[in-house]
Amino acid sequence: MRTIGFTGGSSIQTLGSIAEVQLFFDLASEIAKSDASQLELVVDRLYKRYIRLADIPAARDQMAIVRARFEGKQIDVSTLKVDPANSALNQNGTNAAQVFSKYFEAFEHVAETALLSFEAFKDFPDYQPQPLKTVITDLDEFMVETERPLFEYDNLVGAPFWKR
Repeated sequence: MRTIGFTGGSSIQTLGSIAEVQLFFDLASEIAKSDASQLELVVDRLYKRYIRLADIPAARDQMAIVRARFEGKQIDVSTLKVDPANSALNQNGTNAAQVFSKYFEAFEHVAETALLSFEAFKDFPDYQPQPLKTVITDLDEFMVETERPLFEYDNLVGAPFWKR
């Protein structure tokens, strides 16, 4: 089973299966459509592209909106087709914010790591800030993903790379 997660700076945060991560983004997309929230950095950039260092503060704000809206969305984990033994979902959560709490924590961790890495290494001439991305976190595929140039994300049509 492929595992998917967030990466940024020098950090990798594993979240769960393709289906679980897709569910998170599907719910976030529903919120964006239903209340006309401007959540592009979450529902497009983080979903299938990447978030640039300069966009991290706005992405944090948008993720906070998603979390707040998830608090009002009841969800019964037992109805989801997940393997509790291999899932990062909070099995005791009663709303989407609780069920996906690890996703919000992981996002915050990689965002903070990316900012700290930039501050630590910005004076090195060859340093390139690492964007936030949703990636396959299995080591062999993650290593391939680290070599993928950003222009491939920019030109991406169709499913995100982590779903292929």
